[in-house]
Amino acid sequence: MLTISIIVPIYNVEVYMTKCVESITNQTYKNLEIILVDDGSPDHCPEICDEWAKRDGRVRVVHKQNGGLASARNAGMDVMTGDLFMFIDSDDYIDEDAVQCMVEGLEKTNADVVCCGMRKVFPNTDRTELDRYAPGEYRQEEAIKHLLLWDGAVRSYACGKLYRTDLAGDIRFIEKLKYGEDTPFVYKVFSRSKRICQLPDVKYNYLQREDSLVGNTYAHRKLHTIKAAQIVSEQCKRDFPELNDYADYHVAMDCYIVLGGLVLAGADKKYPEDLRFLLDTMKQYPARLIAQKSSWKRGAFYKMAQRVPSVYRLKATIKNTLK
Repeated sequence: MLTISIIVPIYNVEVYMTKCVESITNQTYKNLEIILVDDGSPDHCPEICDEWAKRDGRVRVVHKQNGGLASARNAGMDVMTGDLFMFIDSDDYIDEDAVQCMVEGLEKTNADVVCCGMRKVFPNTDRTELDRYAPGEYRQEEAIKHLLLWDGAVRSYACGKLYRTDLAGDIRFIEKLKYGEDTPFVYKVFSRSKRICQLPDVKYNYLQREDSLVGNTYAHRKLHTIKAAQIVSEQCKRDFPELNDYADYHVAMDCYIVLGGLVLAGADKKYPEDLRFLLDTMKQYPARLIAQKSSWKRGAFYKMAQRVPSVYRLKATIKNTLK
């Protein structure tokens, strides 16, 4: 029976982590190595981690100085011993048959990476929302193309995926990236994989916390996602020259999205250097890329936004008026 290493980075989540860890220990698939990485958490998480290790012999705890999400995931990978591994963020949780489903999917398809569907869960409400994805089996280049296109067929999240340790186990997250660090990792794994399988089953529950960086409209650290996209683009152009336009499109779309968040948050005056960086970067990537890979309307908007960034606010106003 294959051993599955599950890595859980933990920082300042004492309110959420019990539900997360319980969802792992209660899995129908029992042969697990559960690695809780305390990333120098200032609350009671370190003690809670140690209590879990006493309660369940499958739980291992790594205590380390705070270094961020990428650093915590890497610390877990450094000590994992499983045949396969996966990541779960400590404020998220998985369905009780998630691991079983993903292991069976991997064995059935002989894939190198298996992805499950993800649902967004909104706290203090019954509201949930499925992330867009397209079930199927993808060859290496096809999966990378979807990753670069932002089309949702295969998501760039490191979570919600089961990886073969012998294939991906020496790849690490880039620790200097404090946002967007998932995409370079997933790209690197895909670039080594012959087959990636996206299952139809929705098994990962992604909590939409209002106080999280992801939940906020704009923060300065979001510029790191542009750097992450540029790293992926440079690597892709070396590995797959035939995907050059897709690699450039990936950076352009990242700028398009981050600029929209900046403007709609009214942060363009607070972060003038961020605004200038985004506009200068967008000028390096022609609007035709957006028009060709997405739509001519989005391409035209991309070009207009470079000259008049406030057009994002106008677009949002019109959209709200038409609702």
